[in-house]
Order: sequence, then C-alpha cells, then structure tokens
Amino acid sequence: MKIKISVIIPVYNMARYLPECLDSIVRQTLNDIEIIAVNDGSVDDSLLILKQYANEYKIITILSQQNQGAGVARNNGIRHARGKYIAVMDPDDYYPQNDCLEVLYNAAEEHNVLICGGIIMGNYNGERHLWDKTETRAFYCNKLIDVNDYLEIYGHQRYIYNTDLIKENNIFYLTCRRYEDQVFALNALVCAKKFYGVNKVVYEYRRGYKKTKYTMEISRDILYGIKETLKIVRNNNLMLMYENRIRKIHLDYCIPFYKYSFCGNQEIDEQIEEINVLIRDWIGMEEPLVLSRERVKYMIAESWKEYKIIMNTLNSNRMKIIYGAGIIAHNFIEKNWDIMKNVIGVAVTQKENLTDNISGKILVKQIEEYLPYKDEVQVLIVTTPVYYLEIEQNLNRLEFKNIIKPDIKKIELAESLE
Repeated sequence: MKIKISVIIPVYNMARYLPECLDSIVRQTLNDIEIIAVNDGSVDDSLLILKQYANEYKIITILSQQNQGAGVARNNGIRHARGKYIAVMDPDDYYPQNDCLEVLYNAAEEHNVLICGGIIMGNYNGERHLWDKTETRAFYCNKLIDVNDYLEIYGHQRYIYNTDLIKENNIFYLTCRRYEDQVFALNALVCAKKFYGVNKVVYEYRRGYKKTKYTMEISRDILYGIKETLKIVRNNNLMLMYENRIRKIHLDYCIPFYKYSFCGNQEIDEQIEEINVLIRDWIGMEEPLVLSRERVKYMIAESWKEYKIIMNTLNSNRMKIIYGAGIIAHNFIEKNWDIMKNVIGVAVTQKENLTDNISGKILVKQIEEYLPYKDEVQVLIVTTPVYYLEIEQNLNRLEFKNIIKPDIKKIELAESLE
C-alpha cells in the first residue's frame, strides 16, 4: 500500500475527547492513510483507548514516550511517517467532515504543491464559529498563494505537508511546551514558497474547556517561540505577516510580556532583549514590540486603570448589554457573572445559527431587538478588537448612545497581577 497521508496525533491525557478525534480520522473517505498516535506519557485512559482503536483499525500505529510535550511527540511521529503528506491533528480536535483529507490531498496533487490548507472552525463548548478572521479566509478560495502575500501565523493543523519537504529540510517542531507550532508551519511555508488554499472548513478546533495558566515557565516558552517566529519572518522579509499579525503580539500575550518582564528572571529578560534586538535592527526603535522598563510600567498602570473602570461598570446598577457571543464574550461573562448587575442580554449583529443563550445564563438577541433601550443602556463590546470599528459603526447607525470597548487583554493582565 502506498500511503497518501500520515496523520500524526500527540496524545496526553485526552481520554475525554480522543474517541471523537479518532472517529473523525478513520471515517475519512481518502483511502490509504495511516494514523500515528504518539502517547506522551498519559496517565488517564488515553493509551487504553488508543489500543482499542488500533485493534479495530490496522491503519493506527501507537508510539509511546515519556511526557515531553506535544512538539517532541509530533517530531517522533514525523520521523515514523511513511505517507506522501503529513497532517497534524490534536487529540481534542477533529475533522468536521469525512472528506477533509480527500479534498486537501486531491488539491495538492492537482496543483502540484508541497503544502495545501483550508479553513479552521472553532468549537466553543459545542457552539461552532469560524475561527479564521475574514482577511485570512480570503486566502482560502481555491487558489495558489505566494507566502510573501500571506498574513497568518496560526493554524498549523489546517495544512497537509509534503513529507519529503519536511524531512529533507529538517523541519521539526520546537521542543518547548508552548508556541512550538508556529515555527514549524512558518518554516515549512517559507521552504515551499507557495501553497494552495481550498475553500473548505477542513479542521475543527476545540476551545473554552481549559484555561491557559501563564506560569513563569509557560511564559518563557511562549517568548522563546515568538522570538523564533520573528527570526523567520525577519529573515524572509515577510512584512505583511509582521504588520498584520506580529506587530501587536505583545498585546495578544500581555501576561508573558508584561507580568514577568524586568522582574529579575534572567531567562525571561534574555528572551525580551533578543526580541528587542530583532525588531530594533529590522524595523526600528519606535516599534511597540520593543519593550523597555518604562513601557512595561506604563502598560501595567493602564491595565489596572482599565480593570477598575470595567469592574465598576459591571457592578453598577445601570442597564447593560454585552455585545458579542464568541469565546471572548463567553469567558468574560463566566468570569464576571457574580458581579454583573442589570445585564439585560447579549447582542449580536446576526442571530442566525447562534445559540439562544450563553451558558444558560443570559439571552442572545439581534442588536435591533434592544432598540427600545438605546438611549439609556450601556453597550459593552466584548469581541476581538478587529471587529470593534464595524460594531461601533453599526451601533452609531442604530443611535445607541453609550458604547464601551473593554480592553480584555489589559483586564487579564491586571487580574494576573492580583
């Protein structure tokens, strides 16, 4: 049998979701695939589940190792891969349709490319939303993409990679435990120079069931991964990617950058300084990503200010609406539910295909349904900042008088400092 795709799964304590993941792979319509599951020292029933599936499906190979993290596990799987292409699946995720791999494989073969990818769907506790932003989805319209024109640094699971491309160019995941995947995908994309994007959701990413704890060690690994990502972007002059995704990465990862910087931890400070040098030499001293003690001190002060304003707003008796029903709004509501007063509902631009409530606590309605309250209600926009302008313009059009845009990242930083 000539194997077409090797699907690699790093598995650590994922018994809860592993069967759904494996079912989505074995049901794929593409023939001649193999599954390489790397048990990364699991102590739950993950290995038992893998063995049960391997007994039923001979395409599954199980590798076992001591717990070393997903990057090391994926590298182990890559070294054993026999397929023409490699796909990477996380054990809590799944393929949303049975033909995902077939569509990717056929497109890669038809267009003679080394990498082929598609759109990612986010799954927040059963509620499905497109994970990719609008500008990212524009690249996945059944067309060939030059890497120099591409914006995204996330979503390594969306692609199938030519195995020879990976092995012959010694492209592997970082061995740190966080932010190890962006470097792998970027190295592969840069090496391939182009990829084909299919107009199809090919991967479902599960979110919301676990919370990120930004310990000192995790933050160090994230900063290391960002530094290595920056090296690739700078060395290949991927300016569009830098401007659209990386320039404000210190805001996406507020806690690693601001909580631990200049606090006496040598490893953290070394990573920050190396990032500073990379950006200063490439872009210039005034880039916001270049951190100093003064910038860190200012950011922390601003975060406390934002936190106090929003907490006081939530705790006031004034009527409020939360605008947004995505993962950011879910987390915001869950975290602050006990102090939120007089919140009359959640608003969205389009109610179609959305849940009727969030966590069974608060109703979701289209924004027009709240028009009777437009003069007195406070509207808190709790979404990804990229949508702020569009939402604010819509609220102004509808003549809502009181619009508030909480800075969620600043609030998270302040909470971590308590």
